[in-house]
Amino acid sequence: MTKEEVLKEMQVTYGLVPKFFEEFPEDIIVPQWELIKELFARETTIPAKYKELISLGIAIGLRSWYMVFQSTEFAKVFGASEEELREVRLIAQSITGWAVYLQSLQYDVGLFSREMLGMVEYAKSQMALEERKAA
Repeated sequence: MTKEEVLKEMQVTYGLVPKFFEEFPEDIIVPQWELIKELFARETTIPAKYKELISLGIAIGLRSWYMVFQSTEFAKVFGASEEELREVRLIAQSITGWAVYLQSLQYDVGLFSREMLGMVEYAKSQMALEERKAA
């Protein structure tokens, strides 16, 4: 595939070609477009709405205005509600806040891993208990 073919496919897929794509060299834009098509322009295991909500959370963590805007707007296209968008924003705020806090403490990675795995095991046991009660 050539750069010109990529730009034509983008036009057909999205209705326009963002100017920043035109600046990519051919050896970069071709594999980037293939990745975009594979992950975002086609149906995969993860539905489009959830892909965009995941992308939004990542974009918030990266503090990328561009990707926050894109992911928010596409999430709406794929059916995300304002409540879902709000929840993603709150999750991203929480995760980034805890990441900064733990990093600033220089919290022991081994201890953190053991504590989190302990919490996971407890959650599994509680879920199994609930399943047994329901049966």
